[in-house]
Amino acid sequence: MLSHLSIKTKINAMLGISIVVLSMYTIVWNFDMRTLYLKQDRVEVEYNKTMALNKQLLTEHSKKISGEAIKNKAINTLKMMPPRSIEQILL
Repeated sequence: MLSHLSIKTKINAMLGISIVVLSMYTIVWNFDMRTLYLKQDRVEVEYNKTMALNKQLLTEHSKKISGEAIKNKAINTLKMMPPRSIEQILL
């Protein structure tokens, strides 16, 4: 009878210890997930700022380039020829 009680006590102790260990791992895991979420949030905010600045710079750059500059670049760099004649089609 004593050995039967001793085996139950050992099993209960092992189960209790395993529950405590798993609870500690759960707490650590939740803390790590929260830390990762906060880092992701900061990175996303920084990424959005960078993308907004990039769009603003692209908009300013496109405003600076006029249609004539694009035409000259196409003729000189891409060796495109200007049209010889223009036909208008009235609808």
